[in-house]
Amino acid sequence: MRSSHVRLGTPIIVGLFVAAACTSAASPTPVVTSPAASPTSPPPVTTATPTSPSPAIATPEVTTPLAVAGAVDPTFGRDGFVTTDISGSGSEEHASTIAIDREGRIVVAGRSGPDEDEMDSLALARYDPDGRLDPSFGLGGIVTTAINGSELVIDADGRIVIAGSMQSGEVPGGSDFAVARYAADGSLDPTFGRGGLVTTDFRRKASLDAAHALTIDAEGRLVVAGSSALWDRDQELGGTSSSDFALARYTADGSLDPTFGRGGLVKTHFSGAGGYDFGLAMAIDTDSRIVVAGSTRDGGGNPSPALARYGPDGALDRSFGNGGLVVTDVSRLGGDEGSEHGAIAIDAGGRIVAVLSDFGLARYDPDGTLDPTFGVDGLVTTDFSDGRGSDAVHAITFDTDRRIVVAGSSAVTGADFALARYDPDGTLDPTFGEGGLVTTDFSDAGGHDIGWAIAIDADGRIVVAGETFAGSDSDFGLARYYP
Repeated sequence: MRSSHVRLGTPIIVGLFVAAACTSAASPTPVVTSPAASPTSPPPVTTATPTSPSPAIATPEVTTPLAVAGAVDPTFGRDGFVTTDISGSGSEEHASTIAIDREGRIVVAGRSGPDEDEMDSLALARYDPDGRLDPSFGLGGIVTTAINGSELVIDADGRIVIAGSMQSGEVPGGSDFAVARYAADGSLDPTFGRGGLVTTDFRRKASLDAAHALTIDAEGRLVVAGSSALWDRDQELGGTSSSDFALARYTADGSLDPTFGRGGLVKTHFSGAGGYDFGLAMAIDTDSRIVVAGSTRDGGGNPSPALARYGPDGALDRSFGNGGLVVTDVSRLGGDEGSEHGAIAIDAGGRIVAVLSDFGLARYDPDGTLDPTFGVDGLVTTDFSDGRGSDAVHAITFDTDRRIVVAGSSAVTGADFALARYDPDGTLDPTFGEGGLVTTDFSDAGGHDIGWAIAIDADGRIVVAGETFAGSDSDFGLARYYP
């Protein structure tokens, strides 16, 4: 039987005694190169997997008062929950990105495949506001396309744009940036790129290029960020000898924008020769500056959270951090596996709030220094399970009251959706869930539920999308919560 509950365990906010200098500016000035691009490739085959108009969902037991902020909303799906099996029994599906359109419909995208090692198709689903699959979209509410999708946005015309990667065939596992645009009915938009698809190769040689972040700037241009890795069969990390932050900007028709970087492309290297830099998230501030977040590491070291800020032309903004770059030492958080900024958001004051791997947050002032008014010297960490398990945060947004809302997972036995809401100073909001925390279990069978994406609808309700596993395979999982 599936169940939902507000949280597991007692929250602990771990105060961090932080050295005066939290941000390391010792990384070398980056090398911004001017790679070449191959912006288009033949369109993929788009298919749709039939499904019933309503997702198959078992009834969870709701054990908290429905009026409580952080309780699941029973008007969504079945008692607040939706699960969707994209490709049938035995397949694996992970929802990783979400957006809500002007009609209140929820658009979710992720990966689908026969098993964890072959999740090489994009799965795109659209739900009506009540959680039912929208039959006017694709086939029964679902579209699949032969690319790996990482992030989606909805443009001013209601078209859905997805960024990710597509196999290039140049080397084993080689890939290029891929961007696809869909009309409102789920069909690929033939006015974009070639048949609705654009691919971009940063090196014109054996490389692994993957887009992880996508946004639309004030001019309606698509800005895509990720990483570009040089392939070397003798090196680690899947055969790569180094990796850089990589950005591309496209005009409305899918052409690379020649006014950005060189020929529409920018690459940035943080570390020395052989280092690995991965761009994982992105936001644009009110001055049209582009902030990319991710990680950097030298050789065999652990990754450190990294930020880079660019002007509208793609040049590094030298007023930010050290020549446009910030690398933050989070060793004070404990652990020996390093950390990364996997999601970011920019508040009304221009401050950058970035998640840290182990359910932590960092807030930076507009100049790139950690904000001492947030948490303890700019850092906050949260423990859902009294140290009995592991917690991870994957998504962040702000609500209309400027509170920070994040989603991820908490694992003691199995894993559950995990949400936290913070006041603007970084303290947990006691009006949300229990002490600011909520966990949600899609099953009582020790399942594996992870929240990967978050959005807030026009009524302030929080929608989390991710994956749920309680048997032989994983499916898209969504839950909606009262604000």
